[in-house]
Amino acid sequence: KYIVTMGYPIDIEVRNKPQFYLSFISSQSVGHSYNTFMKDHLFLNVLAPYTSDLNFNIKILAGASNVSDSIWNRDDGYHQNIFAIGGKGTLRGYEWKQFPTSHYFLTTLEIWFDEFGILYDRAVIFESPGNQFGSDYFNDLSKSISTNVYHSAGLSIGDEDFSLSFIRTLDDDPNTIIYLTF
Repeated sequence: KYIVTMGYPIDIEVRNKPQFYLSFISSQSVGHSYNTFMKDHLFLNVLAPYTSDLNFNIKILAGASNVSDSIWNRDDGYHQNIFAIGGKGTLRGYEWKQFPTSHYFLTTLEIWFDEFGILYDRAVIFESPGNQFGSDYFNDLSKSISTNVYHSAGLSIGDEDFSLSFIRTLDDDPNTIIYLTF
């Protein structure tokens, strides 16, 4: 496993100065493993204050695993060494780890007016057989940018000690989830 980071994880309590965090994690099986794999994960987070009461929190998460669809996308659900997104922390408004996938690209935009936030999450889940991050990954992502899209929007009220969030999925079968955080 290789991990490269730049910056510091965003401290949402500090909204008066720009913050930046980048993390790249690459994992692979060792030796003569029964199930060989390679898996890359990218996380970029930028907090940009516009005024003392208006801030933008932008997140990009991307994942690529070369684990074949025929291995993980079965009824017995061998989901090790791939990604599972959904729920608070990734794709809010959906169930926790609702979407197992070997390739995804997720963006989040949060606009904060003091202690009131407007939130938008958008994930593209796609197939990219055998690909890690690289030109094939981005070609497959661009082909899928408008299909297999899941997105949600919501409002959040609170601060670093307490928040109440209302998130609604924006698909054909809308769902609303409430998050209470202490």
